[in-house]
Amino acid sequence: MADRERSTTEAQYHLLVVDDNDGMRDVLEIGLKRKGYATATAQSAHQALEMISRRNFDLILLDIKLPDMSGLKLLKILRRARSILDTPIIMLSGMAETAKMVEALQNGANDYVTKPFDLPAVLARIETQLSPKHRDYTRIS
Repeated sequence: MADRERSTTEAQYHLLVVDDNDGMRDVLEIGLKRKGYATATAQSAHQALEMISRRNFDLILLDIKLPDMSGLKLLKILRRARSILDTPIIMLSGMAETAKMVEALQNGANDYVTKPFDLPAVLARIETQLSPKHRDYTRIS
């Protein structure tokens, strides 16, 4: 994060949306871009890993169900990588199962959103994760 404080709506924040559903990806991408975020998208875990190896993202929205690997497995891989250890990851899922939500949070997800989601609520969750105040608090606890 830059030394100076920045608004969460500045395009300086780069977000990655990982979801194999074209409609969900499009809704998120459009909504994020309208809020001023620079956004990249991936349709699979392998595509996401390739993109993450080439650039740093400030936040990742990760679907729990992907065609080539479960989102939970990808989450575990990402949390072992030092380069993105502090990167907030918000899981997206069509499953409202408490067990999956708990598993995701126990494996390093910062938040969990069920589909269909309310875009303003997702945007608020993103802003909370990107907030310098939130990041300072999570480092203390």
